[in-house]
Amino acid sequence: MIERGSVPAVVTVIVALAAMAVALVAVLKQPEEKSESGDLDMAALEERIQELERKESERKILAELKPMTRELKPTRPEPAPAQPGDLEARIAALEKKLAEQRARGGPPVSLTDILKKRAGQKDDGKTVADLQADAMDRAAAGYMRLQALRRLRFLPNGRSREVVLSMLELYRESDDPKVRADVFRQLSKVDMPELRDAAIEALENDKSVKVREEAAETLGPFRKDPAARDALERAAENDADAGVQDEAKKALAGRR
Repeated sequence: MIERGSVPAVVTVIVALAAMAVALVAVLKQPEEKSESGDLDMAALEERIQELERKESERKILAELKPMTRELKPTRPEPAPAQPGDLEARIAALEKKLAEQRARGGPPVSLTDILKKRAGQKDDGKTVADLQADAMDRAAAGYMRLQALRRLRFLPNGRSREVVLSMLELYRESDDPKVRADVFRQLSKVDMPELRDAAIEALENDKSVKVREEAAETLGPFRKDPAARDALERAAENDADAGVQDEAKKALAGRR
């Protein structure tokens, strides 16, 4: 039997024991909670480490690719060499240059002076008429007449009809293949049927390879003419010299 006076003491003991039990349970659970917290921290740390490793791998790959990208970098293409235009285009460019110089107020310069300078000629005071007379002088040596023709080639209206006919006579009379070839070279792009016929004759019959080459080039502007075209086609197929064949093909293609 428990005495009446001892009941409160028993209750006190029971309450104390219960409190101790609760505290013991809390103590026993604490390591488990810390372990769970520790597991969460380790997972985050492992994830961070993996991310850093991935970035480091990417950095190494980019470092390896960088020299390759420099090698693959496109280079600037070399400018294409300028192609000389026809005589009319060159004269237009010279006239523009002359106008610009006049606009700047420089010393007066004529188109003839510029053309002489381009041809490497000294001003000896000769006019176009003087040079034409020199080119047609049958008493002068062939090379002297050709010197005058070279200068006339760069002068407006320098190669007149009379000059061309006189130079074609020089071609037929000269025994020097250099003279005959230079006649066609200096008469290039003159639009006269007499020049066409002489070039056809030279292409088909002249013994000099150089003369035939120059004749083929001279026939280029006449390639739409049936007679000139036939002569060029025959030379392109049958001429004994490969260089003449090549010049004839260029003339037929309009590359001259």
